[in-house]
Amino acid sequence: MAEESLENLAGELLAENPKVHTAARNYLSAKLALIANSSLNPVSFQKVIGSLLRALNSRDILNPIEWATQYPQPESQSGMDRIEDIRKYKLVHMVRQRLIDNKELNLKPTNSLGKTLVVVLLPQLKEHVVNECMAAFPEEEIISILSEFMEGNLEELVWTLDFKATLKTRAAQRAETAAKRVKELDDLMAGSTIEELPDQEI
Repeated sequence: MAEESLENLAGELLAENPKVHTAARNYLSAKLALIANSSLNPVSFQKVIGSLLRALNSRDILNPIEWATQYPQPESQSGMDRIEDIRKYKLVHMVRQRLIDNKELNLKPTNSLGKTLVVVLLPQLKEHVVNECMAAFPEEEIISILSEFMEGNLEELVWTLDFKATLKTRAAQRAETAAKRVKELDDLMAGSTIEELPDQEI
């Protein structure tokens, strides 16, 4: 019964968008544009994200029993939430392995699965990515890049199917917010009594 349930959920997991590879491309596009005029090295972002993608595609991961042992239930977590975490790990493990084993289709997990793949596997792959990249970059920088890829100010741009449309929407929202702030300031100034200081006091 449990296996049948996982089979039914496999289709939902495969339908999740955007795919990890698309999100990685979005992240690098956004980040490289932001640091274009800074002293930050774009290679660090490319190397860390590349290492993560390779690990998601081919790195050996814990089987569900090993995972449950290595990542025990937190004291604050309810029993139902724990069951859901275990079920989600089993699902990701099963679908990822099938993609890797299917040599004929040659479908990489990062090209076939979405954010859930990273959410579930990043905790056990983070150390590998840090070790692989640490010779060239500080550990804090590597962890920061991995965190920013998953959440933060760029999350809306990263995990979108249409990068350009989302960018345009964000720009319009910022313009609207700025216009509201200007209007609020104008209203505030219009309702205030302002004394002009003599020139010598300025």
